Parts: sequence; C-alpha cells; structure tokens
Amino acid sequence: MQGTLCTWLLLALGLLTLPAADQDAEAELLGTWIGRSNNVRGYELVLEEGGKGSLAGERLTWRITGKGQLRYRVAGESATCSYRIQGSTLSFVEDGETSRFRRKREPKPPEKKPPEKKPEQEAQEPAAPGETRKPEGPLTGIDRGVAKRHAHPRGWYSFDLPVGWEIAEQEEDGLLINPGLTDTLDAIVLVTHGELDEGQRNQEVTRLLDGHSPELLAELKTQGIRLDRAAKPSRKVTVGEVPGAVQRWTGKTSDGKPVTLWIGGVTKRDHWMGVSLLVLGKKESEFLPGAKRLFSTLELAPPERNRKLEQVLAGHSFAHNETTESGSYTTSYELRADLSLFKQSFFSSNGISGGSDATGRWEVIGDEVFLYLEDGQRSGQVVLEGGRPSHLLIGSSRYGVQ
Repeated sequence: MQGTLCTWLLLALGLLTLPAADQDAEAELLGTWIGRSNNVRGYELVLEEGGKGSLAGERLTWRITGKGQLRYRVAGESATCSYRIQGSTLSFVEDGETSRFRRKREPKPPEKKPPEKKPEQEAQEPAAPGETRKPEGPLTGIDRGVAKRHAHPRGWYSFDLPVGWEIAEQEEDGLLINPGLTDTLDAIVLVTHGELDEGQRNQEVTRLLDGHSPELLAELKTQGIRLDRAAKPSRKVTVGEVPGAVQRWTGKTSDGKPVTLWIGGVTKRDHWMGVSLLVLGKKESEFLPGAKRLFSTLELAPPERNRKLEQVLAGHSFAHNETTESGSYTTSYELRADLSLFKQSFFSSNGISGGSDATGRWEVIGDEVFLYLEDGQRSGQVVLEGGRPSHLLIGSSRYGVQ
C-alpha cells in the first residue's frame, strides 16, 4: 500500500511547479539524447516536460532534486544520480558508472496555434441523468457543483470528477488528475488503488493509514518535502457502505514554500483505494472541496481471482518485439500450468546482442493477468478471440500468443 502511494506522490512532485532555478535546469535537459549506457551504444533517452520521458522504449519519470542531481524511475526501479551538461553532451554518474548521451538534432516544430475557446455554456453543461450523484458521508466542505462520473474501463471503481478537472495520466495502479490548472501546476490529485497484504486485511483503515505515515513522511523528506507529524490520529469516515479514513499534513519544501498533503482511503475485501491532494503554497481551500467530492463518491468494485481464465491461458506463451533507432528488443512470457512463469528477454543493438532469463509466478484477477518476478510486478489485460487467447496488453504494448 505504502509503496504504490509513494511512487505516485514522487511522480506528482515532478509535475508540480518548480522553483525558477529548477525550471531553468529542467529546460536545459529537455529533448532527445542518443548515447551509451551500460556498455551498449545507441540507447535513446527522451526527457519531456512534466517529468515524463522514455529510455530505450521504456516509460520513464524524472525530477530534479538539487543542483546537478536527478531522480528517475524506469522499468519499476527508482534511483538518484548526478548529471552534467557540457555543450551537446549529457553525462550521468550513478554508483561510479558514467553514461554519456549526445543531444539529437530535432527539426524546428511548427508554431502552435492557441486553442479555440469553447462557449461558456458548453463548459458548464450538466452531466446526463445518472452520471452524477450527491456526495455522501460525514465529511464537511465538499464541493457541490456539477460533476461527471468517471469509471474505470473494466468497472473496478468510479467517482465524481468536478467539471474542469482532467485525467492527466492513467496507469494500472492509479491516476494523476489536474484540478483545472493551466498556467502553473500548484496542485495534483492522485487516485491510487491496490491489493492489501494478508496481514493488513483485518485492520481498521485508520490503523493502516497511521501505520504507514512514518514511512511516507520519511520518503518525502528525501525528496525535499518536510511534513510535520499530523496533529491528530486519522479520522474514521464512511464512504458509501465501506469504511474509510482521512488525514492531513502540512510542511515546507526545501526552498521554504508551504505544502499540504491530504489523503483519504477506503478498503473493500482485500483491496484498498486512496485519494491524495498535494498542494504547493496556500491554495488548499481552492482544491480540497473537489478532492473531498471525489473521495466521498468513490465506489470500489475490485475484481476477484479468475480461475477459469487461468485454465484458458495455462501453457501459452506471449511475446512482444520492438524495433527503434537504438536496436531491437524482444520479451516473452511463458505461463505454465502450475502457475509458474518463465520470462526471456533479448536485445540487439549496433552489432551487440544479449539476453536474460527470469522465473516467477502468475495469476489472473478479473480479466487481468499479474506477472510476479524478482524485479517487480507487471500486469496486462487478457484479450480473447473465439474463447481462445489472442494477446496480452501490457501497458501500451501488445504481446501476441505464440
């Protein structure tokens, strides 16, 4: 529970408005870089605005943590390294190893036309009947304005999304929501969910939230966010028909800017779900009512283990091949009948080739297959055709049956 929430909070920190000095440093890093990493030439590194990017085709998130220091996350692993830019060369140093990249020359992009403004009445048009419902629960200060109902594509959860708020990023374990900001991003709302560990399933939500708070605050401290201990224990609430809890912390960033973190969480069966609001500056009153609206209208419908679909997938292998400027990469997963997993990876780049094997376990929850390996967990949606396996959708990649 704490690990998933921390990952998303660190990603949110990379999207929030940075001090002016960090903004200049970030602008200098943006672009596409080609170079050498881990003794393999031709790796493509893409660094985009908002802490997004990719490394050799893998999704990457990043943020500047100090002068010449950068924290990144790629392929489920996080690390901090130092960096230096000299002319068109970017160097990273991590654990004594140096990786060097040269900036790729890009054609000058065409000038962007300002977006057309939509009529005021269109922006304020109420949702269709049945698309919204009144907030429930004992929380006070809840936004009562017009909202649209947002639902998970496969029905795992739904909630009210205030008008003007938009989904900025969506992954299997969470959402990043922009609460209507355009010029600056001083607030981020997170919706995260996951499975409770066996030892957490019979605990009150207040105990879960309070128990993970020290780890959460310690992790944020390493990123320059110092939050004071909460003045009171988390408060019990009821969201619909399920138990929940809320908590609030205040503190400062490394440059002395006020910051507030508000979290609301619920549990149902062996799953948990949380709504987090992270605000820079003294603007909590602008965004907290909307976050409370979202939280108070949560409906959680977690999927259950699908043994029938496990029997359909058992004995099949699924593979994905990707070819980029830096080379060719192939990954395959063999789902065995005893629920053991065998993974193979191959790459070929500029005359250099290699591969690796890994083993683990797998299971199906709902219509999603979960792959458990030593280097982390991956999941993908199962797609059938005529009752037979067609492919797996893992992230944006299609793994076809072999």
